[in-house]
Amino acid sequence: MGEHASSLELLQRLAQTLGLRFIVGVAPAGDGAPASAATTPAGVEIVEDVTADGRRTLIATE
Repeated sequence: MGEHASSLELLQRLAQTLGLRFIVGVAPAGDGAPASAATTPAGVEIVEDVTADGRRTLIATE
């Protein structure tokens, strides 16, 4: 994985070019985060998982 933040514009171009659907989820992280914050829909593959500054960002694709 790259060590950079993907922009929405980049994800849009990749989706168009590759024919993939990208799913971006941003949720609280840490001890007080609800269990549902770490869930993704069935059948998706997480391609990036970043936790920083009290939040978790997941990027997944189908």
